[in-house]
Amino acid sequence: MQQSEDISWVLDAVIEYTQSKDFRDIISQFIKAEAKEFFAETSSMEKKTASFNRYVALYDSKITELFTNLGLPKSQITPAWNFILQSEEGISDTRMASEFLSAEKFDIFALLMNYHYLKNNFIAMRADSSAKPQQLVYAENEAALAEIKLALSLSKEIEKRIASSPHHPVGKTGTLTQLPPPPYSTPSGTVSSATISSGEKSMTVNVSFPPPPIAGSAATPVYSQGSSLNQSTFSVTGTPIPKNAGQKHTLTPASIEMVSERNKKLSELEASVSSQLEEIRKQQEQEVLDQGDSLAEKMKKKREASLAAQKKA
Repeated sequence: MQQSEDISWVLDAVIEYTQSKDFRDIISQFIKAEAKEFFAETSSMEKKTASFNRYVALYDSKITELFTNLGLPKSQITPAWNFILQSEEGISDTRMASEFLSAEKFDIFALLMNYHYLKNNFIAMRADSSAKPQQLVYAENEAALAEIKLALSLSKEIEKRIASSPHHPVGKTGTLTQLPPPPYSTPSGTVSSATISSGEKSMTVNVSFPPPPIAGSAATPVYSQGSSLNQSTFSVTGTPIPKNAGQKHTLTPASIEMVSERNKKLSELEASVSSQLEEIRKQQEQEVLDQGDSLAEKMKKKREASLAAQKKA
């Protein structure tokens, strides 16, 4: 059987599935259940590694299920993901990139868990009426810094992959790595579908072809203080790849220059938020010292008043 060189429908299927509500709910539930325990004082490296291994098993099982139902070998999973990640759109969608790379690298998994842990801590503190305004500001900045560190780590990892690609010489204009062709031909101008199970639920992934022309614009980090934690996406990354069932996704090859510029801006954001946290920390320490001085002064006056009363007696 003649093999088709058209691989756009493979990428469409991956994007549609990982952007689906069922899949996102599965991953979100896992992270929510594990994040607090991951950073508990009693959590050993052994426990953290076990959490990572459970995540890898969960993520791999769902992606493998997708490829199996599409009739594709597991060997195409990594090439398909690398193709997506080496595009401007793939880099921009930090949620999708972080969830995939967390199943490959423990350090990225730890950063992902840390972000969600600190974000949930801020949300809980915001709901606590006894929390002081300065405590809220500090908690929000902590979560924002964790978000930026995660985005920067992802961007640096993708930069390494682009640089090491045989089809992508360092410093040259971006060229997406070629994927191996599907194991069977797909008629042009039609739409195919596959049903993917998720526990008791199932979803239908629609994929279209032939591949769209490459076009698009650079993904530039944008950070808006105070808004990121109220959104379901990362504010430091730009626009996520939209769920676009039945239509082709356009992917723009990312250049080393574009990713390097992105990393520079993220590093500047990291330094800025770190500086803000340090200033807040100093203010809090000074307040504690001031409160201690005030308390000492009150105790001194109380003792003097007591001695004066004893003398009069």
